Amino acid sequence: MFTKKRRWMWLGLCIVLAGCASAPSQKSIEAADKPRKYNPVPLLLRQAEDYLARDRLMSPASGNAYDRFRAVLLIHPEHPQAVSGLQQILIRYMELGREALRKEDIARARRMLVAARKIDSHNALLAEFEQELRQAIEVAQKGRVVAARESEFLLNGDELAARSDSVQQVLRNVAQGLQGSDKSVLIVARSDAEGRWLYKALRQAANGQRIRGDIKIDTVPRIVLLPPIY
Repeated sequence: MFTKKRRWMWLGLCIVLAGCASAPSQKSIEAADKPRKYNPVPLLLRQAEDYLARDRLMSPASGNAYDRFRAVLLIHPEHPQAVSGLQQILIRYMELGREALRKEDIARARRMLVAARKIDSHNALLAEFEQELRQAIEVAQKGRVVAARESEFLLNGDELAARSDSVQQVLRNVAQGLQGSDKSVLIVARSDAEGRWLYKALRQAANGQRIRGDIKIDTVPRIVLLPPIY
């Protein structure tokens, strides 16, 4: 049998124990107050994939796939989607480079190669494309040499100094090549006086036809036909 005093003591103890059980701990309070850490990776990956689909590979600076995938790798260095994304960018640059080669746009093909090297300069795909680019450059250079030979008229220095008939014949050939076209000429002479004489003689050979072009000083005198000036 509890006395009245003991009953009150027992009731008080139960209240204290109940309070302890229901009161939150300090750790739980701190956990609830602590903000959750923001994870930017999902958003970065969504943006990167969107830019990749729109060929925003490394530009513009305000938003491109390369920067987004790199940002992910700074957070998770081995993130598989980001690693794969960079590889896709490299492959896309190779596609654009080959497309440029088909159009004989070597300058653009070079730019695509330079961009791809920033991603992985040791990639085997780059070696294949570099070989294709070298071959295209060799073909283009051969073509330019042939074109230059067909449109370049060399002048013998001694005969030019003597204003010989052979030089006059070369000028007549040049004038004939200018007839009915909008081509211009580059007169390469050894001095200003020689260049002015060639220009005057060429106009006479062309029967006063207007000659458009320029004079350049060099050690090898010649006349080069150039594409029309618009």
